[in-house]
Amino acid sequence: MATLCTFLCNLVYKTIAKYKWGNYGIVLSRATMANWVITASNLWLKPIYDLLHKQLLQSRAIHVDETTMQVLKEPNKPATSKSYMWLYQSSKDASEQMALYQYKPTRAGENARKFLEGYHGFMHCDGYEGYNKVTDVTRVGCWAHLRRKLNDGIPKNSTKTKSQSEVGKDFCDELFEVEREIAYLSPEERLNLRKEKATPILNRFWNWVEHTNALKNSILGKALQYAKNQKVYLMNYLEDGECQLSNNLAERSIRPFVVGRKAWNFSTSTKGAAASGVVYSLIQTAKLNGLDPYKYLNYLFEELPDTPFKEYPELLQALLPWSAEVQENCK
Repeated sequence: MATLCTFLCNLVYKTIAKYKWGNYGIVLSRATMANWVITASNLWLKPIYDLLHKQLLQSRAIHVDETTMQVLKEPNKPATSKSYMWLYQSSKDASEQMALYQYKPTRAGENARKFLEGYHGFMHCDGYEGYNKVTDVTRVGCWAHLRRKLNDGIPKNSTKTKSQSEVGKDFCDELFEVEREIAYLSPEERLNLRKEKATPILNRFWNWVEHTNALKNSILGKALQYAKNQKVYLMNYLEDGECQLSNNLAERSIRPFVVGRKAWNFSTSTKGAAASGVVYSLIQTAKLNGLDPYKYLNYLFEELPDTPFKEYPELLQALLPWSAEVQENCK
């Protein structure tokens, strides 16, 4: 958590501690500054996070992913065990862009179910069975995952004839080419052209899947089985123009956390891990809305202490990343 703490502690240092403590011979430990981050997150950033969460549940389509992390002092778990950071993101067509991270000690699908309780739109995700715990949503599969599985089966040395894995990957490439052609259209126009152009390709692809033989445990065999198991979900992107062919949007947004993890390695406590999720959420959401994350966090720390949001929660709307005042001050 070192990199994150360094970044945020500069902000907390400026807003909570307005004097240069070093001039008075006061040495602040990393633990003290980390506690400042946790406290600042709980007092000031969590209310913004909770409001973003409520608004995300109103989205037409979302993207979900998760990645591992390590928390040293987690109840009833060894320090070396895996914990998880979950990501929930709005679609690229949403007028209000959000990316929310949430720390959880396990990868259980129940975590996603609880976070998305009350959501009834389209949920993009990979083939992880835990996502079946999320009910009353239309699950949308990821063709990028299937394409990678097929790509893994292509022989490294070129041959005169295409391997079956390459044939399957070519079908996927055709579908992605259709999406590139229609990417800048409105969701309604995109859906119409998608059905027109992609349906013949999909028909040929599924016919190929049904008539291609491969050893069950071979790379191709596993890819074919994945396609069959995920068919319903993979086809659901034809249901709405706001749906996407892949879950790459979530994978790109979870990458900053993965990169940061290489620097700070672990969170010491569950409180620190939870605070990291909140902070990462506001940083990434700020970036998605064209803001300078440093300016935005600084703006929140300056405005929130004087905002009676507990008595008047509607005042928080003016502090969301897409509000006119925030856009003017935090670009």
